[in-house]
Order: sequence, then structure tokens, then C-alpha cells
Amino acid sequence: MSDFYLVWNPDGTNPRFRHSTRTGALTEAQRLAAAQPGRDFYVLHAVSVSRVKDPVETVSLTDDGLPF
Repeated sequence: MSDFYLVWNPDGTNPRFRHSTRTGALTEAQRLAAAQPGRDFYVLHAVSVSRVKDPVETVSLTDDGLPF
């Protein structure tokens, strides 16, 4: 996954469009700000991602009830 930019307004909905360039995100923020005077539009740059891997499941292959 490559890095990307989002345009966010604290009073709006969650951003859904990922801009691949800073210039594209800045242009969109400026367009939105012009269309909605008095509102702030932030350009956010994603710098990392965190993910939890699927948990490991242990399945007993015997019916003795012992975990080992």
C-alpha cells in the first residue's frame, strides 16, 4: 500500500476519497473551502498503518478434553 492524502472537514462526514498526490488533495481542499466559506478543510497525509493479524485458533484433534 502506498501513502495517500485525505481532505477532512471536522464538521463533515468521514473522508472516503484517497488522493494519490499532495497537489490533488490541496486542490480539492481549496475547491471545497471556496464552495463552503467559513469551513476548514485539512489535508491529511497517511504515514503508517496498523493491522491486527487473524488470531491463531487451536483445535483439539482428540476427544480427551486435554489441551495438550
